[in-house]
Amino acid sequence: MNFYKKFNIVPKDIVTFTGAGGKTSLIFKLANELKSIGKVLITTTTKMYIPDIEMYENLILQNKSSNLSKGKNNNIDILAKDINFETNKIIGVDEAFLKKHIQNYDYILIEGDGASRKLIKIWSESEPVIPVCSTKVIGIINIDALNKPVSEFAHRTELFCKEFSCKETDVISIETMLKYSNSQDFFKLYSGKRYVFINGVENLIGFETALHIAINLKFEVVIGSIFKDEAYKYKRIAAVILASGFSKRMGKNKSKILYKKETLLENILNKVQNIDFKYSLVVVRNENIENLNQNKYKNFNFILNNTPEKGQSQSVVLGVEYLKEANVDGYMFFPCDQPFLKKESILKLIYYFMKRDKITMPSIKNKFFSPVIFPKRYSEQLLSLTGDRGGKSIIMSEKKKIKVKFNEFLEFHDIDSVKDLDILKKVEGENNGNYSC
Repeated sequence: MNFYKKFNIVPKDIVTFTGAGGKTSLIFKLANELKSIGKVLITTTTKMYIPDIEMYENLILQNKSSNLSKGKNNNIDILAKDINFETNKIIGVDEAFLKKHIQNYDYILIEGDGASRKLIKIWSESEPVIPVCSTKVIGIINIDALNKPVSEFAHRTELFCKEFSCKETDVISIETMLKYSNSQDFFKLYSGKRYVFINGVENLIGFETALHIAINLKFEVVIGSIFKDEAYKYKRIAAVILASGFSKRMGKNKSKILYKKETLLENILNKVQNIDFKYSLVVVRNENIENLNQNKYKNFNFILNNTPEKGQSQSVVLGVEYLKEANVDGYMFFPCDQPFLKKESILKLIYYFMKRDKITMPSIKNKFFSPVIFPKRYSEQLLSLTGDRGGKSIIMSEKKKIKVKFNEFLEFHDIDSVKDLDILKKVEGENNGNYSC
């Protein structure tokens, strides 16, 4: 996995790293990738633990006339002012000394603050120390801090508790993580290219947390796990619910069919509402929302389809047209008649889309289903759709699409006909089998 590409690191970049929970690990991860294409210098503007001899080639000290030691990792040098053997740390250099060495290297990686190997931190007044010559700054957030004791996992606990209104005996809450993540302190007064790396994302629960953090960040975000050797750019996705069909095979308005005391339309609205989409749209006919409590769904934009007779494609076109100027990277299209669709499956599809940036859909035994995610680059093709096939023509013509494997046909089953009502009743259970239109 080439992490450096996710941060758009190019020759002569000077990258400063701040935050906690993987800062040094990310620096050496990037250094080991970059050493194959250029010479790398690692340094710090504060203090940093002395790396193992296997991690560098030369340790260059400002206060020594020659290199202190020869390491075993070619093309990676360490630059420091001196070594404090009592703390086992190297002492950072000033910018003037750093500039003398910049021309000798292709990539400069700088640790700009300390965290004493804790997962989350509060900054002192003098931190972070970001050299003016930095071309990028990467702030590190580690979601492993979530629900951990403040006393054990936060750096500078007293200041941390004062800043985030918590106690040392508390655990680190999602509210604290959100305040911390939105802090400008990762970058202080730096106004150049800024990134956030959300580390520790190793399962769907962690991925959901990462989405919750990333959605409101104003910087470029990379999600992943150094431990799993995985990194991918966060993508802003719009959810588009297609709910303006005529339900011809059903013979009645299926969006109003009840399942577990909610209509099929409410079912998908509730699922989408519980996931952090950048935008959430519903393309509907007036009659489909006559009795809908829209106050419950204030974060949705309801778009009326006045020409539903043009087919499903018209709903797709209306959704994409509405989002034409929006800051999104993809569109996730949902039918309103998949009551068995699981939240975990939606997250799984989003995860694969963010990793691969291609048309992404569920697949079972080589058959594909909805919901489908299209990258924004397909917007013109989506806008040109006609008829009742929706985006199927685009999907079929695209060779490089992502088919995410699932096992349960029922989960992606559409409630299209009267016979399907029996499936609803069976799943819901005879005791709660209250379904109607």
